[in-house]
Amino acid sequence: FRAGWKPAPQFNFGHHGNEMKFTLNGDSRDLPEGMTIRSLLSELKLTPDKVAVELNRRLVRSEKYDMPLKEGDVVEVVTFVGGG
Repeated sequence: FRAGWKPAPQFNFGHHGNEMKFTLNGDSRDLPEGMTIRSLLSELKLTPDKVAVELNRRLVRSEKYDMPLKEGDVVEVVTFVGGG
């Protein structure tokens, strides 16, 4: 991770019916089918404009946060850390 950034908090997703596997910040997780990047950030209690999201090793622009995640996706979420 770059200086000034820290990994997003970890979160254990509850059971929501049909689930699929994905990787969040290096950890295998179950994800409810149809979950979007935006809803994932909401579950993590993160503000979309204060994070950077990488999906399958590509930076995702915030206007694409409503696209659904798929089985096997690899997601990295980092939050900005202020300070001097």
